[in-house]
Amino acid sequence: MLQTPSVKNIGFGGSNIFTVPITTTDPVWQGKPANSSINFKVFRCDEGFIPTIDIELLAGRNFSGVNNQDSTNYIINKKAMEVMGLTSENVIGADLEMWNGSGKIIGLTNDFNNDNLHRGIEPLIFLYSKNIGFNYYIRIDGNAPVNTTLASIESTFKNTVLLIHLNIHFSTRFLQKNIAQKQSLVSCL
Repeated sequence: MLQTPSVKNIGFGGSNIFTVPITTTDPVWQGKPANSSINFKVFRCDEGFIPTIDIELLAGRNFSGVNNQDSTNYIINKKAMEVMGLTSENVIGADLEMWNGSGKIIGLTNDFNNDNLHRGIEPLIFLYSKNIGFNYYIRIDGNAPVNTTLASIESTFKNTVLLIHLNIHFSTRFLQKNIAQKQSLVSCL
């Protein structure tokens, strides 16, 4: 899709960023009270998501897609930093353990609404993922004709889905043929 001139960026996100459905009290950090029951929103995304959505990084860096190096690192929002008792001076590099394992906080984002506006800002942790979820976010050139851009995106998507479907169909037929051959061999014995 990035070959389409009016597509400026594309990013993967595990769910809808405006209604983040996953919450947990699992995160562990230095100084976490033993009886803590702070709920954190959890959002899985790749290195393209934060720049595509234009979420402001206040400190640190974004995820890197190089060699899966950030598979156990995390980015948090300002609200998460506050409830964890961290400051802008010590948040980057702080230890954090969660579902992806023990890692470091590598980035701090500004707060933004990620759910019901009546609840206010909630603590949010970004986990690096390229494939857990179903949502792709696309930033397009605001000066380009929207209908043309959407038609190009739709065409690219349809061609990709067709290739995936053909590959799955081919793989299934190959497996069925292989199983049939093995069943014939077994019945001959």
